[in-house]
Amino acid sequence: MKWKAYFAGVFSVFLFLVVAGAAYFIGRNQINFSNTPAPTFTPTLEEEPVVGGAVPTTSENKNTKIVSAGGVVSFPAYEVLISEGWQEKIQHDDLTQIDILTLTNEGYEIRIMQGATGGALCLYPGDTPFEGPSAEYPAFWEITASDILLRRSGEEGGEAFTLCEKKDDNTYFQPTTFGHISYKLPAGYDKNILSEMDEMVSTLKKKS
Repeated sequence: MKWKAYFAGVFSVFLFLVVAGAAYFIGRNQINFSNTPAPTFTPTLEEEPVVGGAVPTTSENKNTKIVSAGGVVSFPAYEVLISEGWQEKIQHDDLTQIDILTLTNEGYEIRIMQGATGGALCLYPGDTPFEGPSAEYPAFWEITASDILLRRSGEEGGEAFTLCEKKDDNTYFQPTTFGHISYKLPAGYDKNILSEMDEMVSTLKKKS
């Protein structure tokens, strides 16, 4: 009887240790879901696609410099901001009253010419025909420079353009306030560079 009581006591102690150990292990590894923070999701921002072709180039991401020219006949002296990679050439003659600024970049050209030359009315689809000096253009793209509205006039996909300025009577005329402005482009030109040309022209302003 003493041996039976002894073994019963030992077995009770062993059983207690097993249960206590299991309870400790489970309690230590249990996850308290009530105190676990909910996972968060941070969306990734993606640039939306541009509809209709090339992304315009902005001067904010390029080195730029100011070029001054003009100031003959009744035209003002002016400044224009040109982008990195463009070269300027100025032809100025006070005697003949001619000033020509030519900006070039690997086959692309902007030309601003001031002088005692004639002008012409710019006509677009739907405009009333004009018997005097005029030029007809099938398409145009608008550019704002200083406080004037310009139209880059020509053919869709063309390689040459003329800029005309809006007048008070809502007609468009060349030369502009800054002179005769024209573009020349190489075959298979890059639309990004054409947009860059428009942006440079938009920085034209009278020199103070």
